[in-house]
Amino acid sequence: MKVLIVASENSPYAQVGGLSQAISFLARAIAKQGTDTRVFMPKYGVIDSKKYPMEMVIEKLAVPTGHGKKNKKFPSELICNVKYRANDEFYAPTYFLENKEYFELRANVYGYSDEHIRFALLSLGALEWILQSKKRGGWVPDVIHGNDWHAGYLIEAIKKNPRYKKELAGIKVLYTVHNFRHQGNMNFRYADRQDTGLREMYPLFDPKMRTLNPMLRGIMNADRVNTVSKHHAQEVQTKEYGEGLDVFLRKYAYKLSGIANGIDTTEMNPETDKNITVPFSSRNISERLVNKAALQKYFRLPVAADVPIFGYIGRLAPQKGIEIILEVLEHIESLPKCQFIFLGSGAENYYEEIKKMTERYPTRVAAFLQRDFVIPRKIFAGADFLLVPSLFEPGGIVAMEALRYGCVPIVADTGGLSETVQGFDINTRTGNGFLHAPKDVYGFLVALITALSVFQDKDAWQSIVKNAMVCDFSWDKTALHYIDLYKQMLRK
Repeated sequence: MKVLIVASENSPYAQVGGLSQAISFLARAIAKQGTDTRVFMPKYGVIDSKKYPMEMVIEKLAVPTGHGKKNKKFPSELICNVKYRANDEFYAPTYFLENKEYFELRANVYGYSDEHIRFALLSLGALEWILQSKKRGGWVPDVIHGNDWHAGYLIEAIKKNPRYKKELAGIKVLYTVHNFRHQGNMNFRYADRQDTGLREMYPLFDPKMRTLNPMLRGIMNADRVNTVSKHHAQEVQTKEYGEGLDVFLRKYAYKLSGIANGIDTTEMNPETDKNITVPFSSRNISERLVNKAALQKYFRLPVAADVPIFGYIGRLAPQKGIEIILEVLEHIESLPKCQFIFLGSGAENYYEEIKKMTERYPTRVAAFLQRDFVIPRKIFAGADFLLVPSLFEPGGIVAMEALRYGCVPIVADTGGLSETVQGFDINTRTGNGFLHAPKDVYGFLVALITALSVFQDKDAWQSIVKNAMVCDFSWDKTALHYIDLYKQMLRK
């Protein structure tokens, strides 16, 4: 089976958000199962060609724009190259669409007013390359796996554009939505006219092209649609979580499913992680206390093994439930003795509130309010609890990473968090964390107090930490679910 994953970013070549990691790990994990898996992405200017040498596959690939050849205002074709980096020890083979104007000469990966043109070009470029490869007897995928709104244009074109519809009819298409909030190059929820997905796609440079919702069109035309957890696949069919697409998601629910993402269990491994003070495993969790003391020293908090540490890692944004935490912290003096550590960046008002708390309670609250890729490991290894009171959370990878290190999560019962965390039962000693209703400050406080009571029970605490550390969130497990989905599509 041959699979082509199409995405706007892919680690290590272009990394902006979690999408790049998900694409990279998934491609590698699927390939390990014997599937011929490759990735197709733009060749951005930020990609270091010397560090990652590539070979030319197709030079001067003419990508049709939809404008007629007699149109004097807009070109009928955009000329691109397709380059290829073969498989190496860590990353799946990757194709790069090269175009100076829309990718190479841009200083950033995202953030431009013509994003719709850029990613429509990526989509059409991928299809044009497959078409040319087929004519030359080259590599052609059995399945195209498009990701997020950037690939929505591709899915519409392969199913409706006469140039590709017939020639590539045998290719099945899976569409994965990692985040339903970002649907294209405009905010469709507040647009005067909503795209219904029925009108054919405009030519690339037509100003109305921006008004088309590529995510909606991907959902409508894909053979199967999935998101990053089973629970979230149900949530997005409601008005609260569907981001304006709930009506369509209910209509196409027959082809909608969820598969939880995984984490890199090789890199995120407390037994081998060189970023933490002392390695440990579920067999010797007492070594966590050494890491706990090191974490308290690092953040200049009093070193005390019997004082529980609550960690927060993530964006300082409403979606992450940061307001819920700050509201509870207003009553920190009435809480049992505990410490709070914040790591992340985001809105200035949250930054200022947390800063005031660190100044007011220097022995109880500490923060590093910037993005960092090493400190999270220290928090996972040394903190007792991780706070994730998100309003919505499609995947919940941070909770998986915390569990891997025995850091017990306290999470909102939403999205992927609901599948990752099972509430701890002190009688049966089952479960790996604590849950509360989303957007519920009182429920969050109750979960926090319950967690503190379990922390005080040494036997119960040993049980929940061990339960956390033996959970399997590897990408290998995720890959098997995707391969099964690919096979279902090919059978039908």
